[in-house]
Amino acid sequence: MMSPGLLLLSLAVLVLGSGAFQIQPMVNDTKNDEWVWVSLPDDQKICSVFFYTEHCENEGPAFNYRVDPNIGHPWAVKEYLNDTLRVSVVVETYQSEIISESFKITPRGGSRDSGLKPVRKYNIGTRRPSDCEALKHPQRFCIPTDSVFNGEACECGGRMIFSETFENESWRNNWQHMEHSRLPNPYYESVAFVHNGINSYVKDNALHLRVTPSKYSRANPFYLKNCTWSTKEKVYCGYSRYKIQSKKYWPPFNSASIISMSDFTYCRIEIEAKLPIGDWLFPVLSLKSKINSASIRIAIVRGNKQLKDIAGNEIGGKSLFGGAIVDMNRHEAMRHVTVGKHFGEDFHTYTAIWKKNIIIFKVDGRPYAEITDTDILNELSEGKCHIQLGLTVGGEYNFPDSRIFPDQKPFRNNINGGIRNLSLHNFDSELVIRSLRVYSITDYEQ
Repeated sequence: MMSPGLLLLSLAVLVLGSGAFQIQPMVNDTKNDEWVWVSLPDDQKICSVFFYTEHCENEGPAFNYRVDPNIGHPWAVKEYLNDTLRVSVVVETYQSEIISESFKITPRGGSRDSGLKPVRKYNIGTRRPSDCEALKHPQRFCIPTDSVFNGEACECGGRMIFSETFENESWRNNWQHMEHSRLPNPYYESVAFVHNGINSYVKDNALHLRVTPSKYSRANPFYLKNCTWSTKEKVYCGYSRYKIQSKKYWPPFNSASIISMSDFTYCRIEIEAKLPIGDWLFPVLSLKSKINSASIRIAIVRGNKQLKDIAGNEIGGKSLFGGAIVDMNRHEAMRHVTVGKHFGEDFHTYTAIWKKNIIIFKVDGRPYAEITDTDILNELSEGKCHIQLGLTVGGEYNFPDSRIFPDQKPFRNNINGGIRNLSLHNFDSELVIRSLRVYSITDYEQ
C-alpha cells in the first residue's frame, strides 16, 4: 500500500501585470517527512482558489476548494506522491479575473516500481526544470455561461469579450454618438447630446466628455440634422428653421453621449473612470436596452459635493449607488456606499455583474449593492443591452423633485426646462473614461 503524503499547494508568486496574474509554484525544503510544503504570501487580491491534483497513472484526481483563506491553511489535499503529480490551479481575484495554469512535479530517483518515492523537497533557489516543470501552455477551463454577445451565445464564462482603451482613433469604429435632446418629458435633462469635438474627445488615452452652453438663438435654432431619436420627433431633434413655439424646447446646454455598436445579455462590465464634480452634473454609465429603454445604471454619483434628500441622507458625490430604470421608473439598490471625499477626485473601477437572478454592483473590486427584484430582472432580460457613456445635467431620474427639498434644489425639473444656469467651474469638469472591459459571466461570480 502506498503511503500518503500531503501536498499543500500555494501560489507564492502572484504578479499583477498586464491585467492578469502570473501563477508560479514554489516548493519549500522540509526535513525527515513526506510532506511537500509551499508558502502563500498574504495577498488581498485573491478571492478564491480551486485546484485539482492528478497522478499520471493508476490514481483518480483529488479536488479541493476553499473560499476563505483565513480559516486554517487555505488550500491542502492528501496525495500519494510516489508518482508524477499534475497540479492544475484556478485563481479568482477580487477584480473578477479568473486565471488557470497546470504544473507537473516528478519524483527523483528509482523507478515507479521501486516503492515509496515521495516528491523531493528542495528550495526554490535550487529548483531544476526537470524537478518541477511548468507546462508550456496553461490550461484554460471552460465554465458554462449564460452570456450572449452580439446575438451569439458565448462558449465559456470568465472570458473577456469586449474592451475599449481609447488608445487611438479606432475607438470610433465601436461606438455611435447619440444626437438628440434630453429636455422633454420624462427626462427633463437640460442638455442636447451632440456630436462635437468640444463635447467629446480623446486625450492621453482617455475619453473626455464635457458640458458647454448651447447658445441656441433665432439665427441658430436647435436642430440636429443627424438626430438619432428613433421617432425623429421635433421636440428631440429640433427644427431646421426658427419657430417661436419651439423655443421652449431649446436645451440650455450641449453635452455628449456614445453608445456601443456591440450588444450584450448577461455579462460583467468594468469601467475605469473619473467622474465629474459640479452641481447638477450627472455621469451616464449604463447598459441600456434599445427595445424597451430599460437600463442598468452601473454607477450613480451626483456631481454635487453635498446634497441631502428629504430624509436627511447624503446623496451627493460622496455616495455611490447602483440601480436600474425599468418601465420608465427609477430603481436604486437599497444598499450604497459613502466615503469621505467625492468619488470624482480619483479614478475608480465601477462594475456591474448582470446575471439572470441578480445584478451585483462593485467599486474597485468590492461589492456594495445588488438588485434581486424579479420584475426588474425579467424586464432587463427581454432585450439586448448596449453600453452607454455620457454626461448630462439635472433630470428627473437623476435629481427627482420628490426626493429633494426645494431649498436643496433651486429648480423644478418640469418647469421652464429644468435648470438653466450652471456655475462656471462646471464647464471645466469632465467625465473621463480610461478603459472599459466586458466579460462573459459564470455562476460562481459574486
